[in-house]
Amino acid sequence: MKILSCEASLRNFLLKQKHTTIQIFSAFAYSTADFVRGLKARNNSVEVIVGTINAFTDPQFIDDVASILPKGLWVDFRGHKSIHWKLYLVAPMTVVIGSANLTDTGLNLTRDTCVVLRNQSLYDDYRKKVEALKGCSSDILRPNSKKFRAALKQYTELHERTQAAKQRAEAK
Repeated sequence: MKILSCEASLRNFLLKQKHTTIQIFSAFAYSTADFVRGLKARNNSVEVIVGTINAFTDPQFIDDVASILPKGLWVDFRGHKSIHWKLYLVAPMTVVIGSANLTDTGLNLTRDTCVVLRNQSLYDDYRKKVEALKGCSSDILRPNSKKFRAALKQYTELHERTQAAKQRAEAK
């Protein structure tokens, strides 16, 4: 087991991976499409499943990653019922788990923590959970899905309202 920190960040750990499969599961994501592009540029097969809890995930992130990973992005449009995982799987047997979302703050571990576990059984168990998750709801969608654009449009409107309310609250 290894504990990651701001000195040995999740970003650096993942960017060291080459020619492997990386699966990322995050409750929310924003401003990290270039990071995903960097993982792919290292000849990795990359898959991202992102949630929509509290409408925190940036729709621009979704659009950007959909173009980077046309077959590797899944968006859990179930809102408050969507995934809350912060899980990073690196083939063939590495599990990184902790509190880090797919954001700059999360990846740099400035206020989050993650542990790296090299355990085949745990890795295999999570892979099974991932496959089950993908099939558990008609609201967990890929960009090539017929429902994706309509779901993203509806989600974008919610995200914009949520961000506007947040800004008003912060201005007080």
